[in-house]
Amino acid sequence: MKLEGQGPGLFNAGGGTIELLEDAVVIQKKNTDMSGTGFLDMAINLATSTKGGYTAAYESIHSVNISEGGFMSPPFIQILTAGEKSISSSEDAAKTPSCLLFKKAVLGQFRALKAEIEGRMADAKRKPAPPAAPPSSLADELTKLAALLTAGHLTQAEFDQQKAQLLSRA
Repeated sequence: MKLEGQGPGLFNAGGGTIELLEDAVVIQKKNTDMSGTGFLDMAINLATSTKGGYTAAYESIHSVNISEGGFMSPPFIQILTAGEKSISSSEDAAKTPSCLLFKKAVLGQFRALKAEIEGRMADAKRKPAPPAAPPSSLADELTKLAALLTAGHLTQAEFDQQKAQLLSRA
């Protein structure tokens, strides 16, 4: 699942894409670094380039927050992992790698995305129990002891002692 997030204004500053991979969420934001460029360069930069992506594995995500925005501020989604602070303003969200701004018209799609991420978080945190080791038979244990004796890792006395213990448990 992949959604496009668009920031406010002509050049969608703070926007980009958010994509759900099998094991992680990836946010790819539009580059908003406009230092040392002219207006035309800024426009091209904002419209076409992206910053390095932000990736968070589902098991490392603590929460997913959606701010619905306000009259003059766009909504945004934030993926929170350990050590990250919750963002409350769209201005801060535009600068934060773990946030993506989007238009209010697609709020429903981002709510569905949030629910999907939370489901994948729960699945990732539910680790399957390791399979139980098959019980070894008395014959298997005696064979292992004999191999240790043959390899010289046990003396005859140690072998006899371990063998007696195994036979007493049977």
